[in-house]
Amino acid sequence: MSRFPSRYLIMDDGIVNKRAAAYIRRDIMQALLDSRQAYDLTWARATRCPCRANTQTEQPDPTCIYCYGVLGNLPGWRYVHPHPEKFPEGCLDAVGSVDFAGGERIRGLLSAMGADDQRHKEGTWLSGSATLSVRSDVELGYWDRLVMVDAVMPYDQMIVRGTSSTLAVGRDESTQLRYPIVKLLDCRSTTARYRERADYTLDLLQGTLTWLPGKGPANGIRYSLRYHFHPRWIIQDLPRATVGHRFPPKEFGLRGVNHFGQLPQRAAVKLDFLL
Repeated sequence: MSRFPSRYLIMDDGIVNKRAAAYIRRDIMQALLDSRQAYDLTWARATRCPCRANTQTEQPDPTCIYCYGVLGNLPGWRYVHPHPEKFPEGCLDAVGSVDFAGGERIRGLLSAMGADDQRHKEGTWLSGSATLSVRSDVELGYWDRLVMVDAVMPYDQMIVRGTSSTLAVGRDESTQLRYPIVKLLDCRSTTARYRERADYTLDLLQGTLTWLPGKGPANGIRYSLRYHFHPRWIIQDLPRATVGHRFPPKEFGLRGVNHFGQLPQRAAVKLDFLL
């Protein structure tokens, strides 16, 4: 005999309202996500770029100016403003593309942040992830990008000195910065340590470093940087792909039967430099 009934019992809204006085308070949940515990974030929507290098492998085109050609994009993905029709001033072009840290300002709770530093024979493996919760009107999707506006974390990078005196953000991480510098913590080669105003100057508006004439490592010499940057998170998983609840009419300022509404979304995110 089957454990499950052959038909599902659907209860009338009137019965539910009488028997179940408790319900999810949508306003309280939304207020928590807008509270002081939440972080200010910049949200950019990910969308697949239709470019293809060839029809056999369907790999993204490395010469594409929309995905490979935009700083901060993952290959084969374009980052656009979630609502370009409402905020066209935040877009780079008519199709809504955004820059390295562009997007829409939102608030969200980030919890369970941590980095698991595991050392193996073949090298060091890092796994930094967190759980993100946002309001129900923020329609998150896989590979969306979120930049923390206020919070910072350290990042280490090895760079080879090039011919240019200014070290700017670029795609070639062997000779350029991966992120704009918020605060420089340390800069050194194998034989020297370099100091601000004595060897270089910082432009914190652009996040760049400029070597003073005759200072810094010689061309072709490798040196290390440790600096603060604004973390960028990429959505890896949506444990609850879609979640909602039937709310009483008063939650929406309406009358009549209960109304279905989305609940705050939760996503598993990972730091972009670990992908």
